[in-house]
Amino acid sequence: VFKRKEMIGKLFSFYTPEKWVALWNRWNFKYRNSSSKYISIPTGRKHYFGELYSRVAFFPTEPGEFEGLLLPVPNDFKVYMEALYGPDYMTPPPLEDREVHVVYEFDLGKYSNIESEDL
Repeated sequence: VFKRKEMIGKLFSFYTPEKWVALWNRWNFKYRNSSSKYISIPTGRKHYFGELYSRVAFFPTEPGEFEGLLLPVPNDFKVYMEALYGPDYMTPPPLEDREVHVVYEFDLGKYSNIESEDL
């Protein structure tokens, strides 16, 4: 499996990760217009068609507070939350069923105090 991943990495290494992200963003914004009836979240858990929603569920957004910040919130956020977590989205699942996010520690060692303009 690792060799296969390494080969795929080499195939796509002719662009930097930043360039791939820029190309991906350009692709995703290519067909953006306010007259479409639907929107999608291509980078969401369920990708393009798995996260296809009616535009009126999201727009116009409304200001809402989240952890002390005032942010734009979808017009009918319940549509999104129920699609991802079910009708009981406000109740956390049992510990053994919760989604686990991997956290890595990245130690720069002696270079941790260097500012980007110093490079």
